[in-house]
Amino acid sequence: MTNEVISTVGCTSPTSAEKSFRILAKLCLHPKVGWIASRQSRDTPSSQVSATTWGIVVEVAGLRVRPVECHHWSQAVLSDGRQVVGNPIAFIVEVEPGVRIYHYGDTCIFDMRLIGELYRPTVGLLGCTLPRELSHRIEGPGRFLTGEMDADEAARAAEMLQLELAVACHYLEPDDEVRRFVELVPAYDTTGRRRVVAPLVGDTLVVEAGSHAIEPRARTA
Repeated sequence: MTNEVISTVGCTSPTSAEKSFRILAKLCLHPKVGWIASRQSRDTPSSQVSATTWGIVVEVAGLRVRPVECHHWSQAVLSDGRQVVGNPIAFIVEVEPGVRIYHYGDTCIFDMRLIGELYRPTVGLLGCTLPRELSHRIEGPGRFLTGEMDADEAARAAEMLQLELAVACHYLEPDDEVRRFVELVPAYDTTGRRRVVAPLVGDTLVVEAGSHAIEPRARTA
């Protein structure tokens, strides 16, 4: 869990407990009320939740998970009406030697070069647009025009992180910004080796050290 917003929490509702998933999450900043309380209010056992924050590396199910800086928001309302807020998190997950996956955690762009230099992520999941199909769920008089990063910003983030593989995300259907991201990633690449993909919903991205493949899901005519 990178943050407590609509598009994120749906992935960790009670079915997570039923499938014995492990949830790694940020620690909320509220007196004696943490993110664990928010999860418990949704029927996820505390034994399946590990609270952490930037810099505190955790091993979960044999995976080494490093929380890193993220510029976003994170807030929730508990079942008893109390509000909790916390710092959002991006993650670098080392799944096997030579494969370190960065998830941007819905961050906006900032200077990410030190993350790239210190932790050397090889694969990066980078939001480059806005899932407009969900925009009706955002309350208020305003209308969101972009996601946290646009295609140009996300492509620049791939360069700052020195990724081997840049993966577009934060959409349900590829739009013009996704296509622009695919075009811009090689334009900013100073290594001459960076690869870029924009999977469709339901596709499986298989990554090994130095290579990747997309296994498309079966689609009806």
